[in-house]
Amino acid sequence: MAMTGARRPSPRSCRGDGLAGTTGQARHAARLGVLGGTFDPIHDGHLKIANAALHQLELDRILFIPTGKPWLRAVCPRATRRQRLAMTLLGTQDETRFSVSAVETGREGPTYTVDTLRLLRQQLPDDTEILFIVGEDSARSISSWHEPKKILASCSLVVIERPDVEGFNVQNLDAIHPGSAQHTVVIKGLDLGISATEVRSRCAAGLTLAGWVPPKVEQYIVQHKLYGREKRG
Repeated sequence: MAMTGARRPSPRSCRGDGLAGTTGQARHAARLGVLGGTFDPIHDGHLKIANAALHQLELDRILFIPTGKPWLRAVCPRATRRQRLAMTLLGTQDETRFSVSAVETGREGPTYTVDTLRLLRQQLPDDTEILFIVGEDSARSISSWHEPKKILASCSLVVIERPDVEGFNVQNLDAIHPGSAQHTVVIKGLDLGISATEVRSRCAAGLTLAGWVPPKVEQYIVQHKLYGREKRG
């Protein structure tokens, strides 16, 4: 695996007051990676991304944030907010440096990344560096997000590059917020080979999820008959 970027992201500083709904010790991390997603369900690809960022960037913790109502997605998640939060908790509980936040699943209406980052920054010490982890597709479309300039101003960006597409040009981010490129790192060489859509399809077909999701997540899916999965035996 390789990592590129103009330089290691530098700390950003903002102020404010509190964020509830977080497990673990994320608030004490000096370098905090933030990984958001629908996690419908969380799968081994998500965990591979988190572990790569944790070790390659020498982060103190990774904070997983299941989305509430994703405003950019035309199709709503299949599992409920509570179920997706529960699966994320189960899927991350074996790594002590992983934490989970309910800040978005507990929020009514559409959830915007800029609001979540603002709440995080308010809750964290001023010298905490927030590194927001996104896939390459999301990074390419970030200009269409709600208040993208404020997003890039409030955090450093970690882009997980896809091996099957042309490399991501971090300089394009400067057109949104000048100076963003030097606060962006690209992680290369991750062979994920898994998606939540594939996991749901395997569920509907009654196939094993071993090697696709953590065992406790598969148990939860079977127990709650999610994605067309019926309990066997």
